[in-house]
Amino acid sequence: MNKFLFIIILLSFKSIVSQEGNKELPPFESKSIDSTTTKANELSNLPEIEKGVSVIFEDKSLFRIYSPLGPFSAQERAKAIAVRLENIKKLKTFKESDLQIIKSEFTTDIVFNSEIIMSITSKDSIEAEKDVKEMANDYYAIIKDTLKVIPNYTIVNNPNDLYELFIANKEIVINAGISGALFILLLLVIFINGKMFESMILRFKNGSGQKLNPIHFKGNEILSRASITTTVSLFLKGTKLIVAILLIYAYINLLFHLFPWSKYSNVKTIIWGLMLTLLSILIWYGLYKSMKVFFELLNNSISKKEVNFIKPLVINKITLLSENQIKFFINRISLFFQFIINLFLVYIFIPIVFSYFDFSKDWADTLFGYILDPLRKIIMSFVHFFPNLMFILVIIVVNRYISKISKFFFNEIQIENIKISGFRSEWADPTYKIIRFLIIVFTIIMVYPYLPGSDSEAFKGVSVLLGILISFGSTSIIGNAVSGIILTYMYAFQEGDRVKIGDTLGDVIEKTLLVTRIKTVKNVIVSIPNSIVMNTHIVNYSSSLNKENLILHTSITLGYDVPWKKVHSTLIEAAHRTENVLKDPAPFVFQTSLDDYYVAYELNVYTDKPHIMSKIYSELHQNMQDTCNENGIEILSPRFNAVRDGNQSTIPENYLPKSYESPSFKVRSEKKD
Repeated sequence: MNKFLFIIILLSFKSIVSQEGNKELPPFESKSIDSTTTKANELSNLPEIEKGVSVIFEDKSLFRIYSPLGPFSAQERAKAIAVRLENIKKLKTFKESDLQIIKSEFTTDIVFNSEIIMSITSKDSIEAEKDVKEMANDYYAIIKDTLKVIPNYTIVNNPNDLYELFIANKEIVINAGISGALFILLLLVIFINGKMFESMILRFKNGSGQKLNPIHFKGNEILSRASITTTVSLFLKGTKLIVAILLIYAYINLLFHLFPWSKYSNVKTIIWGLMLTLLSILIWYGLYKSMKVFFELLNNSISKKEVNFIKPLVINKITLLSENQIKFFINRISLFFQFIINLFLVYIFIPIVFSYFDFSKDWADTLFGYILDPLRKIIMSFVHFFPNLMFILVIIVVNRYISKISKFFFNEIQIENIKISGFRSEWADPTYKIIRFLIIVFTIIMVYPYLPGSDSEAFKGVSVLLGILISFGSTSIIGNAVSGIILTYMYAFQEGDRVKIGDTLGDVIEKTLLVTRIKTVKNVIVSIPNSIVMNTHIVNYSSSLNKENLILHTSITLGYDVPWKKVHSTLIEAAHRTENVLKDPAPFVFQTSLDDYYVAYELNVYTDKPHIMSKIYSELHQNMQDTCNENGIEILSPRFNAVRDGNQSTIPENYLPKSYESPSFKVRSEKKD
């Protein structure tokens, strides 16, 4: 026990000695130790300074913004992000699928339903000491959890629960009641509007419409009183529809203000899409009815008998299209255009309706592309083709004036104001036609390389095919054309000449590059290809080659018992009796042959009217018969044996003397020993 007490006393003494020793330390050293320790303790207890600005939403710090973006500071960016989150939260229709991370050229954006909530820059990632992608994923998760809609369920067991539900959703219930009342008011206003316009239309038809005057143009009634009344009625009906649409538009805007959640882009897009679809249907229907009324008025105006501005199509006194045929043709054209316009309206209407909704915008772009892309290509092709078009126009204009100068020059040659040695005036017109043809061919050759698509394989293929077809199919055509050119400059005949080509005798009525047309004495038109004309002999009875008269000749055979001088005088007398036979030069007779049984006489007469040579020949033959009969000359057929047995002479009775008696047979008997 004593030992234990001794130890305690000893320890206590040691503690006292130690405290006293500490008090004896130098003041500076003691103070230095204490101050250093105190400062270290203070620094260790200070909070760490964070970088950037916090985004505060619902009294919570979600994340931090570290750098400015454009003209906006970090503080302004943080406040703007909080406001955007608040607006999305109010909609209460958040969907995780609408929240996306989209990487752009300079930033990585967190987007909600096509609207940017925030952007993360490379400076933000450097300050946060994180990768941009990692930082975007973290912020995306925070925003998704913050905006997630947690459904609230209220169980109604008694009237108090129902009252609490009403109090909790008082604003929605009141707005629903207001919207219902406004809807009833909208229906009432639309009904009153309809009745008012119907009354206006009825009063107009029975009142002012009866006093309207029809519209006339150059004495023709273009719009009747009924047509004007119908047009005004359609206008009033269209106004009624527009007023109804404006009322519906105002009502929908009120719904957007009463129910903020309806401003959510998806809902708003669908509502506006339906509204615009209804408006488009009404506009389309109005255009359809307007076009229908317009074309009906047009057809009714044209079909009226009083319309006299439509004239028959007459060329060279030949009626190609009568007035009724033209009216029928215009009616069919108007129906065709009406169908095309209606089809176009439907085609335009469908893509427009598709463009109102997000899920069908691509369809609208595709359908519009079917029209716009070809139009764009046509316009761009025309823009690229414009320089070539100007060059083509210059070529055409220059060649046109060359053609006009050529026409003037050859017209002067034709009227003999200009004379060229060895070049006949009759050649002027065909030569001009040949030169004009060559100018046209030359123009086509020069224009061809500047035509759009002339260097394409398809164009080349078509050109080769046409060349082959022309080569194989135009051999005879080219032959006839070349023959026509040669005949022109051969001067074998002219239009109006009496010619004989082969076995065809008649007057030339037309000379073309390919055929020659002859009108025979029987009024038959014979077309002879020029290649055949070139390969046969041509007899020209007209005096186109010289100024001498035509000699017509005919032959007659008589027996040797008739004196030739008597025959000559008889035939010349017949020639003088013939009309259109010239007295000077005088007719003459040739004895062309002395055959076994008869003598051949040829009567030659002059005439200056070769076009009636057939008539002259007929009259000449008649006179030859008469003069031969008068002079007692029998015209016997070759090798005809006449045995007189008392029959009457072949000469007509009025040419025989009154004392003429038919000769009898002479019979002589001979006796033989």
